[in-house]
Amino acid sequence: MKFFENQFGHQGKEVIVHPTNLSFKKLLAKLGFKAVLDAKGAAIIKIFCEWNNTEYVVYKYVPA
Repeated sequence: MKFFENQFGHQGKEVIVHPTNLSFKKLLAKLGFKAVLDAKGAAIIKIFCEWNNTEYVVYKYVPA
């Protein structure tokens, strides 16, 4: 994360991850990312038409 901060400053960092990719979700949590939630507390899902309408969860970096 220090590399990204050195390259891009403290801009918002977002990652998309397939909901079933538990290993990557664990890694993101260790790096300080958290799922972005809507007003009802559900994870925000983005659907990408160019990727066969696959759903991905949005994670955002939250500095400690």
